[in-house]
Amino acid sequence: MSKYNFTKYTTPKGLFVYPHLTKPDTKFNPLGEYSVKLSLPREDAKELVALMKAELKTYKENNSIKGTDKFNIAKDEEAGTLTFKTKLPAIIPLKDGTQWEQKLAIYDAKGNLMPKDISIWSGTQGKLQVELRPYSMAGNTGVSLRLKAVQVIELVEGESKSENESPFEEEEGYTTDNEPSPFSEENETKAEDTSDEEDF
Repeated sequence: MSKYNFTKYTTPKGLFVYPHLTKPDTKFNPLGEYSVKLSLPREDAKELVALMKAELKTYKENNSIKGTDKFNIAKDEEAGTLTFKTKLPAIIPLKDGTQWEQKLAIYDAKGNLMPKDISIWSGTQGKLQVELRPYSMAGNTGVSLRLKAVQVIELVEGESKSENESPFEEEEGYTTDNEPSPFSEENETKAEDTSDEEDF
């Protein structure tokens, strides 16, 4: 099979969905991977879709590959959007037994590198630089999008709420007596032992 030079592409501005950009996600890959889904209006997505199809066509012709074309693109007919999945392995095992750690560069709207401790949430808007990687597997052919760099244009960030913090806004109505928790520091000696009670 001939060597293939991967094409890089910078997307239009879109909506980030389920971003894992500052810390690798290890849920499905123990070595971790950076990932984000990018939602684009159908009109804005046409160029990327056309490029993916052209890259796959060239790949199959150059390597005499046959297969059913599969593109991992989610369509939302009501919203009129296409959503593309992108990812970057955080660590790649090498043949000599060592590992190669990959870094994901994240830039702000002015092109400055952003700190790694920033929290990037769904709803953030920005652009992605991706590498188009044609593949053939189990009779199917397609193009995956390898995440190479991120530009954050409109940031949505936040912190996870604690278990005891209400997710609701304050309303007029019933309130408790606001007595201290029986497990607070000043009431530690008053806490009752309920270890024998049935747990529901």
